[in-house]
Order: sequence, then C-alpha cells, then structure tokens
Amino acid sequence: MKITWQQFGAWLQQVRKRRGLSQENLAELMRYHRIQIWRLEHGRSRPSIQFLQLLQYKVALTPDELHWRATFEQMAAYHCEVIEQASVPARGSIQ
Repeated sequence: MKITWQQFGAWLQQVRKRRGLSQENLAELMRYHRIQIWRLEHGRSRPSIQFLQLLQYKVALTPDELHWRATFEQMAAYHCEVIEQASVPARGSIQ
C-alpha cells in the first residue's frame, strides 16, 4: 500500500481533532506557525522527523497513532536522503 503526504495530512488532522485542538492550538503547542500546520494537513508541506518526534511528545500519541508516526517518519527520512543525494554536486562539475 502506497502512503501519500495527503494521507499524513488527514492523519494529523484526526490526531489534532481527537484532542479537541484547533490548528492554532496545535501550532502554539508545537511552536510552529498555524499556516505550517494547515500546509501539513493539506499535503502542501512534508513534516520533518523532528516534527513527528515533537508531535509524539506534545500530544501523547496512542499506540495505534505511533504505528502511523513510524511509517511517516520513514517517509520523511527517505525524502531527506533523496534531497541530500540530489544536492551533492556531480563529480568533476564546476562550482
């Protein structure tokens, strides 16, 4: 099953709403801007591993939610690795 960042956004929104938090409340709790929470929930931005770890700590994720967090963390790590590989200049290239 392929998981998308839009699915992450839907998951994040469910986690937030289960706790009775608005986007602004979650943003304050996480020390993020509300617009960033909106972007994450709508699949317009990808979470960092640090965001996922902080989310676990700040909202006390349930065991089921932790399972999904681990999946999204693997996706975030893979995305960071791909970006790092793409930013390494090709051998012999002029800088």
